[in-house]
Parts: sequence; C-alpha cells; structure tokens
Amino acid sequence: MNDTDRIMRIVANSWHEGQGSAMYSFVSTGAIHTDIQFEIADCLAHAETDTQQLLLRALDSYCEEYGYECLPRKDWTALRF
Repeated sequence: MNDTDRIMRIVANSWHEGQGSAMYSFVSTGAIHTDIQFEIADCLAHAETDTQQLLLRALDSYCEEYGYECLPRKDWTALRF
C-alpha cells in the first residue's frame, strides 16, 4: 500500500453513495467493481470545484489502472485516513 492508495480511499470515502455502493466497497475492502465507474461519473456531475473534479478523475484513472474486477486487497483496512 502507498500514499496513492490512501488518497484514493479518502476520495472514495468522501463521495460514496452509501453502504451498498461500489465506492463504499472500495473504501472498505479495496475491491474495484465495474459499477464504480458509473458512481464516479455521477459524482463528477455533482462536483462543484475543479479540485473535486480532479480528484474524482484521478480515482477513475486509478480504478481503470487496477481493473474493474479487482478483488479485495490484503491489508487494505490497515490504510489510515
């Protein structure tokens, strides 16, 4: 785990749409499900600042890099906010 993992977890934690959402799953386990791309797109539509858009786009790129069917990651919960 690295600082990028931690930052992306913080971004997702700030924007997730509730306990049943793909972003919540990512925050909790590090798993990346296909639905996360749709949740990020929805959040982008509601982002009010350039910084929010930048962080959400970074999260989208991060998820794309890992793959949209990434399984839960070992030691993910050890990442501190």
